[in-house]
Amino acid sequence: MEPRDFLSGSAFGTDWWTSPRQYGVVVERDVRVRMSDGVHLSCDIFRPDANERFPVILGCHPYESKAQTAPIRPGPLSTTRWRNPGQERTNASLEAGDPYFFARRGYVHVICNVRGTGRSEGLWQFMGRREIQDVCALIQWIRQQPWCNGRVGMFGVSYFARIQLFVAAEHPEGLTCLFCPWASTDFYRDVMYRGGIFAYEWLLGWSRTSLSYAECRPANHSKAMLGERAYRQAVQELLEDEDLGGVPELRSVLERPEEGIHPFIVDVLLHPLYDSFWRERSAQLEEI
Repeated sequence: MEPRDFLSGSAFGTDWWTSPRQYGVVVERDVRVRMSDGVHLSCDIFRPDANERFPVILGCHPYESKAQTAPIRPGPLSTTRWRNPGQERTNASLEAGDPYFFARRGYVHVICNVRGTGRSEGLWQFMGRREIQDVCALIQWIRQQPWCNGRVGMFGVSYFARIQLFVAAEHPEGLTCLFCPWASTDFYRDVMYRGGIFAYEWLLGWSRTSLSYAECRPANHSKAMLGERAYRQAVQELLEDEDLGGVPELRSVLERPEEGIHPFIVDVLLHPLYDSFWRERSAQLEEI
């Protein structure tokens, strides 16, 4: 079915209109972009069908790629909207916006899986330093493409938004603007340990739905830092903790700490206090 754009020509108010469609859309799926260490990121690119140079909107995420780029239709939000990636989605369900809407109006929309997620190679870094370096390198690759006019903006909510703050602090050449609503700035205080209280239900829900569905392959930061023996001992101590071991879902993770998405959950469990692991994942707003 041809992707539909229900916003063109429709009034949101008495004197406000969307910009008109001007272009057809060229779609390139799973474009491979090589990073400095040889890992390839997978990008979906939607661009105007014209031999011109355009500004680029970039979104980066760890989710299933088709679920972030499927055609949309108007209607109320529904909890079932995530279950059929690639099929039509309800309005406001694409976290980086509708790529067809942007491309028809003179923007290239690049939506990329961060390393270790979806079809991108490597191991997921959970907003670690390597992940941010990748996005900066991706921006430079974009600026060299024949369809880019050298100007790149980043857009999107939630993970799409959070990563923008980290990238902007690096000042990559060509990054000209951000739009990042719902972007928490401190994963420890804002998400995982709010008020010092472990938000395990949120962590488990996000891990087992959004991340696992995208075949997310997390790096095992704690094992790399502690070594095999100390890591096993630390996991055993978590199992013996009455609060953690008493939660069946967490016990299941700790009994198989290196299975699937479990290394990520264990990393969060092994860092209950704000430390270097979390400092690396806290936005430096003063640098933007």
